[in-house]
Amino acid sequence: MPDEALISEKAANDYSAAVLSWGRGLQAQVGRLCRWAVANGMQDVSCAPP
Repeated sequence: MPDEALISEKAANDYSAAVLSWGRGLQAQVGRLCRWAVANGMQDVSCAPP
């Protein structure tokens, strides 16, 4: 966490939004990878809906 986020509410909110956005992007990538694996024959896997 940047030092600014410790003293500024706006900086803390901006940092939280950036982390949330990163996490959602990662979740989307994992979902795409899972669906690709299933489409290419991987069995016994359940993927989150897109």
